[in-house]
Amino acid sequence: MNCKTHISATVAVLVCGLFAVNALAGSEEPRKILFYGNSFTIGIGSAEAQSAGGVPGVFGQLAVAAGHPAPNVENAAVSGQTLTWHLANNTDVITNPVDFVPTSGFQWDHIVLQGFSTRPTHIGNLAQFRADLVGLFTVARNHSPGASAVLFETWAREPGHSVYTGDPPSFPGGPAQMQQELRDGYELARQDVDAAFGAGTAAVAPVGDAWEATGWDNLHSTDMYHAGSRGTYLTALVIFGTVYQSPTFGSPKVLASLSEQEAVELQVTADLILGYGCGAAGLDCNSNCIPDSFEDDCNDNGAPDDCDIAEGTSIDCNTNGTPDECERIYLQVWGDDFDTDTSAAWNTVAKDAGDTAAFHFDYSARSIPAAPNSTGGSTRGLMMEANTNAGPADASGISAYPIGESFAGNFKLTWDMYISWDSGGSTEHACAGINHDGTRLNASADVGSDTDGVYFAAASDGDVSPGSTSLDGSIKDYNAYWGNNAVAPTRRALAQWDNGQSLFSGLFPSVAGDPVGASVSGSPGRQWVTGEIEQFDGVVTWRLNGAVISQEANASGFDAGTIMLGFFDHFSGQNTTGNSFVIYDNVRVSVPLDDGGAIAECASGPCELPPCYPASIGLDCCFVDDDSDGDVDLVDFQSLQLRTLPAVPELSIAPSLVQFSIEAGANQDAQDMTVSTSDGSSPVVSLSVIDDDTSLPPTWLSVPATAPASAPFAVTADATGLAVGMYSATVTATSAGFVDAVGSVELAVTPASADATILVDFGSSASQTVGEVLYWNNIHASNFTSSIALHNVADVDTGITLAMSPTLRFNGSNTSGTTAPAGGSDLALRDYPATATQDSLFGNDVTFAGGVYPTAEMTLTGLNPSATYDFVISASRMGVGDNRTTDYQISGAATTTVSLNAAGNDSNVVTVTGVAPNAQNAIVITVTKGAANTNANGFYYLGTLELTENGP
Repeated sequence: MNCKTHISATVAVLVCGLFAVNALAGSEEPRKILFYGNSFTIGIGSAEAQSAGGVPGVFGQLAVAAGHPAPNVENAAVSGQTLTWHLANNTDVITNPVDFVPTSGFQWDHIVLQGFSTRPTHIGNLAQFRADLVGLFTVARNHSPGASAVLFETWAREPGHSVYTGDPPSFPGGPAQMQQELRDGYELARQDVDAAFGAGTAAVAPVGDAWEATGWDNLHSTDMYHAGSRGTYLTALVIFGTVYQSPTFGSPKVLASLSEQEAVELQVTADLILGYGCGAAGLDCNSNCIPDSFEDDCNDNGAPDDCDIAEGTSIDCNTNGTPDECERIYLQVWGDDFDTDTSAAWNTVAKDAGDTAAFHFDYSARSIPAAPNSTGGSTRGLMMEANTNAGPADASGISAYPIGESFAGNFKLTWDMYISWDSGGSTEHACAGINHDGTRLNASADVGSDTDGVYFAAASDGDVSPGSTSLDGSIKDYNAYWGNNAVAPTRRALAQWDNGQSLFSGLFPSVAGDPVGASVSGSPGRQWVTGEIEQFDGVVTWRLNGAVISQEANASGFDAGTIMLGFFDHFSGQNTTGNSFVIYDNVRVSVPLDDGGAIAECASGPCELPPCYPASIGLDCCFVDDDSDGDVDLVDFQSLQLRTLPAVPELSIAPSLVQFSIEAGANQDAQDMTVSTSDGSSPVVSLSVIDDDTSLPPTWLSVPATAPASAPFAVTADATGLAVGMYSATVTATSAGFVDAVGSVELAVTPASADATILVDFGSSASQTVGEVLYWNNIHASNFTSSIALHNVADVDTGITLAMSPTLRFNGSNTSGTTAPAGGSDLALRDYPATATQDSLFGNDVTFAGGVYPTAEMTLTGLNPSATYDFVISASRMGVGDNRTTDYQISGAATTTVSLNAAGNDSNVVTVTGVAPNAQNAIVITVTKGAANTNANGFYYLGTLELTENGP
């Protein structure tokens, strides 16, 4: 039995056991919980989640299912609003809730506070966020002195969002950077609340952390911003676990679109983030915190599929995570490789004379290699063009159908395709479909209006609605269609549809080599791509290179018919160069072998098996009735593959990672790697290397073209012409009859020793300097009492440490420094990023924020006793009119003191040069207020430190 057919009963049992301590509802008063937030709380992004009441509604259902009395929940969230707005306009709800009738003298138990999703980050206003959160909670506490604060930590945008890909990007460090800033911001706000109302008053509900722990796995809505159903459910789980301080495992899935399996996996994630560990009971053979009874068991042997594979009980030769005996094995029933002229066997429907099809076309004339599924190196295929200057300039296209063929029930269409386009961009799409009558032009709504079947289209170069992440009615880079008979097709919603989105950027990295030019990242053009449309049990799935692009139950009304290959241009600009076309090759239709099939069925054509199975595994039709039950089915294949599949020897490279650290300039280094074989043989292997960033052979790394196995070969790195920074590449070893092996090489190009520089940003944890070409060390309130290992600008550990005195230290951080130094000034010429100049650490010699910190002292250790060191120091506090002069005393073998007025400073730095370390190979830096300082609190500051070693 597959676990998905009985998981609900198991969940019910676990719920009763897991939450038995809370099941005595009569002994627990209903919690009263007030939610402040915006669209993230409301659940905008999922109509299903909104109809369930958003996060508060799902949270309430989780509480009841766990045995708690139904909480009195007030959803005071307003879409698009900040906590600033709530504080100014939406505090009446504290005394007058509208979602339930309060009892006389009622008080809130918990106030859930969710801020605007960018407010706690460097592109928002962290100080305002913190002040508003404390202010709004203060109003609530004035009404309900016993209420606690639950800080709803939001999530980063989905990978591929424009905040990461813009020019320049708002978060060059990607989702990890944005989530870290959110995490830091909410933690600081928690500290603010506890400082104002006492320790333990506030708790962070780490929602964004849980999202990140899934790898951002399909949690966002289509706008890559709000939450979909999965995201809303995970959010409610984390808030439930935070409020009730209990695990979530065993909770109901609440939202109908979630599978039981998805719900369990999200519960496990929530519990791990909340610190409850694996809350599930039962066997867990793969140690993934999900009981075996909840996992897929396609062969019904009582063990999860991945455990079968790991233990060798089942074989998974194509490494797709499914035991081979559970794969659908398809029998080819029709095909065309176009190796002969089959144009008479196809019906083509074109809009006008500019739309053409050429059968038996020799595409090697276009310098295109044989398709991946061709036999004998054949380069004949079907070439289609659309909107050429042989016809009028208009949106047009062409469709081709095999004559007299019809397919129904469970089957799949597969093909190889190569799409080309002009160097200036295109709006052409290759399309393929099933369940057609074979008489119509099927394309986008711009091209025709008499449509049928189910079909899919992909643009060659991502030039359609470039960068669009809004699912409107316009055509996109990837499209799914249902025909509408006498009207234009219906474009179906896809999870992702733009070439810049994460699914496609990972599936189609840019590749070079086409005669016209390189391909575009995220687009299937200028390379061979294998497509597939599968109809199985009423669900139609579209795949490209094995990845699912679309999957949907077929409610189009078209469930049988012939197949289609097509090409269309939805715009009027004409193809005049002949470089815009599609080549189709190796087109075939296959049906699955299943119980009830006769032995004769296997004689009608070859079977499709994973490519790692040898042809010798079973006659012309792959396998036979191995158990003599009269059927050729999956049982036969399971028996045969477990008995006869030979082990394929493997190559391996050691060491798997080689690391170089080379100074900038014409400097080289070499290390050895060795290829070994699992069977002990010594074939000659071919070696290649590709730069991980450019996907091209690197200029900085070389390996021999071939090398004998078991003999070391040299890997040579050359820093000539390279900027300071990190570089990486992948070395691949291949040999016929062996599984390939890969190894990694990393090169750190460091500054020349005469200019070894360290950069330090002192200030706020919410304004750290990351993602820069030159590496910055960040020292802030949460780590300035620790000893910090300093890295140079190439992010290489220098062996130098900076340690703050535990007693002579700064008070805290300030983020009101300059972000735009005056042009041409000494500070501007340092070219420091804004995140470095806008924040600083400060101290004070008159009580401020409960403390007096008249002196800050730090020590640099691990210095070169034969070298001297130069210091460049800056600090800035804008928006003040007094004098905030700060003295910096640098003490090594000798002592030097310099002064800088931080007030209004957008221009100046101070320097100290030629400082030799003391006898302990250390230099001490002491920071105090200067004699000219007129500030009432005696504020003094340290913003940045630039340290350069001068060799002996």
